[in-house]
Amino acid sequence: MHTRTIAFLVSSIISAAPAVAAGAADEAVKPFMVDDYDAGQMFNLLGGKTQGYEEAGVKCIPTFTKDPGERHGDSGASLRLDFDVSKGAGFSYYWSTLLAGRKTDVAGKAIELMAFSDLRDYDFLSFWYRDPAGGVIFAIEMHQDTDGDGSYIMGVDKISSVDIAPYIDKLAAGKWQKVEIPLSRFSNINDWSRVLDIVFVFRNGRGLNKGTIFIDDLSFVKYAAR
Repeated sequence: MHTRTIAFLVSSIISAAPAVAAGAADEAVKPFMVDDYDAGQMFNLLGGKTQGYEEAGVKCIPTFTKDPGERHGDSGASLRLDFDVSKGAGFSYYWSTLLAGRKTDVAGKAIELMAFSDLRDYDFLSFWYRDPAGGVIFAIEMHQDTDGDGSYIMGVDKISSVDIAPYIDKLAAGKWQKVEIPLSRFSNINDWSRVLDIVFVFRNGRGLNKGTIFIDDLSFVKYAAR
């Protein structure tokens, strides 16, 4: 994974959402929504930057679709990822920054980023997923900042990766399905108040080397009954 520099302006933490009344819902804590993609912008709901990777013959191109035949739900938009890892380095990725609070200067130019998101009250990473062709396998990576600079540096900061295969229904190819991955599976992360980003990683030889997937409602959740 290449180093990505992220400007870090204020050393603060955005607190998790407050707990809701017992019995009000299956969720014990209000979901922490990272992105619903409805705005169709390369910034998530936290104000953090999102981006694909295209270099040396590989690519992962993010776009947004409002096509009723592609999106999840009756309105809004979903994320579309078109990837090709059949050549070159053999891997590509899409990442969404969890450092939050994008601001603009007097000229309207974006200034990134203010604060870490505090995820210590959550148990699962959750998102809706559709693989039209079937056979796409990828990994989810998260990076933990260990040196306090607000950026991921390979060999310095912590990285933890989970393969998506055990958490998807292969028989549901072409249909939307909800994916929930226990945060405990990201075993190398030991401080959920210092997580930098979520990364969708496609590698040559892991499922299809070229294809399209759709993602919606990327969030962190906790359930009262689990």
